Amino acid sequence: MSETQFWIGSATHDHVLKGVQGGFCQLSHGRPEALRRMRRGDWIAYYSGRERFDAATPCQQFTAIGRITDDEPYQVTMRKGFRPSRRDVRFSRAEPADIHPLIPKLRFIKNKKYWGLPFAAATPRSAKQIFESSQKRCLDGHFGRRRERAMVAIDEGNQHVTLVNVFTVKPEKQRELVDLLNEASETVMRHQPGFLSASIHESTDGTRVVNYAQWDSVAAFKTMLGNEKAREHMGKIASLAESDPHLYRVSKVHTVG
Repeated sequence: MSETQFWIGSATHDHVLKGVQGGFCQLSHGRPEALRRMRRGDWIAYYSGRERFDAATPCQQFTAIGRITDDEPYQVTMRKGFRPSRRDVRFSRAEPADIHPLIPKLRFIKNKKYWGLPFAAATPRSAKQIFESSQKRCLDGHFGRRRERAMVAIDEGNQHVTLVNVFTVKPEKQRELVDLLNEASETVMRHQPGFLSASIHESTDGTRVVNYAQWDSVAAFKTMLGNEKAREHMGKIASLAESDPHLYRVSKVHTVG
């Protein structure tokens, strides 16, 4: 049996989320060479230098981790003339981890100030150092942290985004709307990459319902909007009420004392 290898992929966060959602990895603009070297059971961690492919907003985090589940690359047709190669991956539920605390621990990066080039050229051996450091971060409650019991946190120091969606509804339809939102949150949204929490609020006069949903990033939220099951639920909800959705970041938190 061959030894398990560790691989590092690099892609913008929005593209990584598409891979997590689809259960695949794609490297080097779809070229198959690196994918052919992977074996079933190998680990792959994705690093994202930017949030989105079409914007320069920095990310600089590990954004996904998983294991290869097939035996060879396969091709898919994305558009005419472009058939990238992919491998199937079972991704773990994980939160992003900032790369900067890991850099001092990575022996193959000699100059800690200029770490980009050696990191981009990481071999399976050096990737193992990255992976092991990331696993330590997992134990510290960062990269790879499971979130099934995560509490809703409103913290001005984080970079999460919050969807505040105010629904206007007839009082006799409020309960049905609340039930649909709860069903969507439980069966679809909480399983999407980048989802953190959702809180459903109903007004005492029966005319409003508010969905307060936290997402890891704007990219994660936009990726969810393309999910077929999510769109199906949103269509049902739209038939019951008018909505006013906006994304927010926490500006300031005020507490007692």
